[in-house]
This record gives sequence, C-alpha cells and structure tokens, in this order.
Amino acid sequence: MFFIMPFVVSSPAQDLGLRMIVVKTEGQARDLRARIQNGESFEDLARKYSTDTSASAGGYLGTFVLSDLRKDFQDSLSRLHPADVTPILPLNGDYVLLQLLNEGEARWLEQMATGRRAFQQRQYGEAEHLFQAAIEQAERFGPKDARLGASLNALGVVYFDEKNYAAAEPLFKRALSIREESLGPEHPDVGATLNNLAEIYWSQKNYAAAGLLFTRALEIAEKTLGAEHPNVGDGLNNLAALYRDQGNYVAAEPLYKRSLAIAEKAFGPEHPNVGAALVNLAGLYHDERNYVAAEPSYKRALAIYEKALGPEHPSVRERIIDLAELYQDQGNSAAAEPLYRRALEILEKNEGVNSPNVAGSLVDLAVLYQNDGKYSLAEPLYKRALAIYEKTLGPEHPDLAGILANVAAFYEEQGDHAAAESLHQRAAAIRAKH
Repeated sequence: MFFIMPFVVSSPAQDLGLRMIVVKTEGQARDLRARIQNGESFEDLARKYSTDTSASAGGYLGTFVLSDLRKDFQDSLSRLHPADVTPILPLNGDYVLLQLLNEGEARWLEQMATGRRAFQQRQYGEAEHLFQAAIEQAERFGPKDARLGASLNALGVVYFDEKNYAAAEPLFKRALSIREESLGPEHPDVGATLNNLAEIYWSQKNYAAAGLLFTRALEIAEKTLGAEHPNVGDGLNNLAALYRDQGNYVAAEPLYKRSLAIAEKAFGPEHPNVGAALVNLAGLYHDERNYVAAEPSYKRALAIYEKALGPEHPSVRERIIDLAELYQDQGNSAAAEPLYRRALEILEKNEGVNSPNVAGSLVDLAVLYQNDGKYSLAEPLYKRALAIYEKTLGPEHPDLAGILANVAAFYEEQGDHAAAESLHQRAAAIRAKH
C-alpha cells in the first residue's frame, strides 16, 4: 500500500502561494479564523472583511520564497498544510491571517492574476493565452469546480471586449452552469456571469433574453448585497440602458433615478460616480427631447467632473460636448459655440494641435457654423480638419473618403460645384483603390 504524505513546507527555496486577510481587531481575526475552520471560504471572507488591497482578489498575494518573508510569517507557515490558516499574526497594529495554497491552486491564481493584468493593458493575445492555461489548470480541480467557472468567465470577457461574441457566448454559458452548481443560484459570481451573457444577447438585439438575465442579476445583487449597494446601482443602470435602447423611456427613467439616489448615498453628492449617473439620466431626457429636464442634470454632471478631475480632464470635455449637443439640438447656437470651442481647446492642450480627435472637434464646430449659414467661419475649420486627417491617416486612407465627401457637401450647399466635384473625385479614387 502506498501512503501519500501531506504537503508540508520544508524547503526554504520553495515557492509558496498565499492568501491574506487583514483586520483591525484581534477579536475579528479570531472570529474569521473560526469561521474558516468551520468551512467558510477564506477567499469570500477576504473579499468581505479584509482591509488589505488584496481583498478584491480574495486575499491572493502571489507566490513567495519562504526565506524572503518576515521571520514570524516563516515560523507560522513552515509546518502548514495546503488550505491551513496561520495563527493570528500582529502587523503594524493590524491582525493578519495567512492561508497556504497548494501548488496547483497557486499556479492557477497566478495565471488568472497575470491574465487580468494583460487584459487591463489590452494585451488581448497574452490574456487569451493565460486564461486558456488557467482553464486547463482549473479542469484538474473537477468539471464543476468554481475555479473553472471563473476561468471560463474571464476568457469570455476577453473575447467580448474584442467583439468576438460567437466565441464569448459558449464560455459564458458554461461558466454560468458551473457557477450555479458550485456556488448556488444566488451567488454574486453567478450574477456577474448573468450580466455578461445578457450583454451578449443585447449585442444580438435579443432584448427579451437580455432583460431576463439583467433582471435576475439585479435581484441577486439586491438579495446578497442590499438594496442600496453600489453594485445594485450598476445593475439598475444595465437594465435601464437596455430599456432606453428599445425606446422604452418610461421603464428606464425610474431605474436611472434609483441608481442616482444610490450613488449619492454611497459616494456623496460630488463624486464622479454621481456625475456618471446624472449623465445617464440626462441622456435619457435628451433622447426624449425633454431638454428642460436634461439641461440641469448635464450641468450638474459637468460641475462635478470639473471639481473632481480638473477643468481640462478628458472626461470634462465629454461633459462639455454633452451640453453643447443639447443646445445645438435646441437650435441655441449661441450657447453651443463657446462649449464646442472649449472642448477643442482641451483636446489641443491634451493631445496636440494635429491629433485626429482635434480634427473631429473642428468638424463639430464647423457643422455648427454651417447650420447657421456662417460659411466663412466653417470653411477654415473644415480645411484644417481635412489637412490633419490627410497628415495623420495618409492621402489615400479609406477613412479619408468619407471626410472628403462631407467637405464636398459643404461646398455644394454654397453652390461651389467645382470645389465639390474635385473633392468627390478624390473620394471616388480612394474608394476605387480599396
């Protein structure tokens, strides 16, 4: 008969995978240690109670060589088995619990952590490779293991961000099935995958299926986190945006309003998250052409962003454009013009005078002047925008054809058919090559 000896840390050169919980009181540390020993998840408790920055990752710290750790940590870890938890360790006035991970789980966690970093840096190929490796590792834990569900969900998110919905959908479906079975139908991770799958259906214009999943995810968040948790606000926004996309403004408005109230209570009235909620509500009113209701929300959002981020932040420029477009849609060019000019100045300062985004901002202002019949003001803006696009894209880039056609239409409107024809011919020649 063969006996498999339990893993014990014995070599100081061995890499250890560790999770950590940090709390403020020894009593709380004792309570959490007892709960872990009674079968509760170290990872879940770390997410909920740990004050360390690793909390969002379930307390995962990474892999370490034992000899590189503090002496008291070394002593506590040196005879632990995988999944064991250290005694309570004091650290700078706080209290720490460490959990030792087995080699397979440490490898999986490292693959997941590295994959998330690659995804955040938009290194999609690297993220795909790492999450595929994490899936292979997680399959060793069992076909219904929660870690496999997490890996599938993560790879699905990469494909979704790449707009490869056909590849993402089966991953989300399989992740959902595993998470429901391993974690229970009302676990927050189930809600996260429901939201992801709902986004897929939304992209396919399958509004009914998306609505059902968004609603179920929202109900899970309300039940597990409480009705006023910020994540509930996110769920309300998802459902409201779906209704708004269908033109169901009556259903969307109370959801946006409730989301705004949650953000105000959770973050305070001047937080950028409140500004974002105001923009959503104002955008709804804008869509409805309820300009009187939209204006104060756009203005308040702009004031919040200016105070929180500074007057020249890119997000401030976006709020300026929101308000400019509102005024333009009302025919109030006098109010819109200084906003478009300010947006242009912010771009020029942040990105340089020859940025393609600057060209787009020049076109916005030129269109405003054109609509007012101020052709002498519009023309130099169109010419400068066209020169920027030609310089940055190249004289034969396919995107240039559309811009040339727009400027040609500007000349046609004035009766300058010769100038218009020249631009139309250039656009046609570019299209012929592509």
